[in-house]
This record gives sequence, structure tokens and C-alpha cells, in this order.
Amino acid sequence: MAFLDHSIAALVVVVVIVVTVVRCCLLHILLIQGRESQIRIVLNKADSLEFHELMRVYGALFWNLSPLINVTEPPRVYVGSFRSVPFLGQTDHHELFLREEISLLQDLYDVAVSAVEMKLALVRQHAVRVLMHAGLISEYIGAFSRARSLFTDSSALWADIVANPERYVL
Repeated sequence: MAFLDHSIAALVVVVVIVVTVVRCCLLHILLIQGRESQIRIVLNKADSLEFHELMRVYGALFWNLSPLINVTEPPRVYVGSFRSVPFLGQTDHHELFLREEISLLQDLYDVAVSAVEMKLALVRQHAVRVLMHAGLISEYIGAFSRARSLFTDSSALWADIVANPERYVL
């Protein structure tokens, strides 16, 4: 995630920030302030650290995030080793890493489903507005055809209907 524009951030449903346990750059967090509920953080390569070092990295991450993210509930952090190679070292946290990977995949799936549902709700809302607009236009055309006569100026009648719709019972 080298660059994130504010206009792009408006279109994003979820932001996944992948952080290696070796280094952490919080510059990108500044660009997405106000969208804290969409942030998911992935601590990758966690199998390369001992448990106490991992907890130190986790604490340092939240210590540095706290002034940047103004919400009561912190963003979800997934800890694991999200690589295609087997876990490094003799870590006893294989089950934790596997559960975190499953949880991340489920969260991404849920985000995709909710994005589709949100898009469908917007389409449904737009369809209702289009129907209301069509009904309104139909009423205006009906008022025009009822008020029109052979000697009526059409443009003046349209202007009068638009200016005074109550006179034509609209």
C-alpha cells in the first residue's frame, strides 16, 4: 500500500494493513482517519518471534496507533504467518496462527457480502426514486394535456404548470 488517495479511500469497504513484525509504518493510517471501522491490521511473519517479543510488538503497535485512531474499539489485528511456506522455528502457536488465518478469511468474506448487500440497497433506493420521479413527470404531463387547448401557447402553459403546480392540482 504505497499510496492511498482520499478519493480512493471513500470507495474502499475494508482496508487491510499488512505489517511485518520487523518494521511498522503508520503513515498510511493518517490517510484513512475517519474510516477506523474499516481497518484490519495483519501482523505477518509472527512465527519468527518468541511470544513475549510478539506481545511487545503488539503493544507498541497499539501505543503508536492510539493517537491516530479515535474510536473506543481498536481495529481488529490478525496475528499469524500468512505465507505459503511452513511455520518457522519451534513455535507453539500453530493453532493460533491457523485460527487467525481462518478468521481473517471469514472477515474478508463477510466484508464482501456486506458490500454487495449495501450496493443492492443503494440500487433499490435509486429505483424507488426513479419510480417517484416517473410518477411526478406523469402527473405533470397529465396536467399539461388536460389544460392544453387549440389556442394555448404550449411553452407558456409549461412555464405556468412548473411555476404554479397547485393551480393544476399537482
